[in-house]
Amino acid sequence: MGSVYRGDESLCAPGGEQTLKGTKYLWLWSEEHIPPWRREEFDALRDQDLRICRAWAIKENLRHLWEARAIAEMRAYFTRWYDWAVPSRLEPIIKAAKTLKRHLANIITYAQHRITHALGENINARGNFKSIQLRETNHIPFEITLKSSSVSCSGQLQKGRRRRQN
Repeated sequence: MGSVYRGDESLCAPGGEQTLKGTKYLWLWSEEHIPPWRREEFDALRDQDLRICRAWAIKENLRHLWEARAIAEMRAYFTRWYDWAVPSRLEPIIKAAKTLKRHLANIITYAQHRITHALGENINARGNFKSIQLRETNHIPFEITLKSSSVSCSGQLQKGRRRRQN
């Protein structure tokens, strides 16, 4: 959405039009989360023939994919959405649509089971998995491992100070 917005903004700027000024984050909101005090402005913008309006409509329409109850229904809905998104001539949308098509099987699996392996990926990304392995095989004493590394609130692994053991 950001690159489509920047493209529309650059088209409007040379002529002196300020149509999109102050609306950058408005296009990231979903239909139901647009504040009431910006609703009239948003509806007026949406009625214009701008690339960002088409991109927003395509993005919002994809959200209905999760309402499908059956696998066949989900595949059919995605195919209709994909056939609308690709001819849109909006490069970021086309790129996103092709990426989603490559991962459609995984998306459908998630929709069926609502289970991911995100927790395992998180552990691997932080490097904690290696310290757990070493701890389990008794290569590093448990107390030293806990004192030597701690995870910050931002999720980055930080080295802590080791206390001297007397």
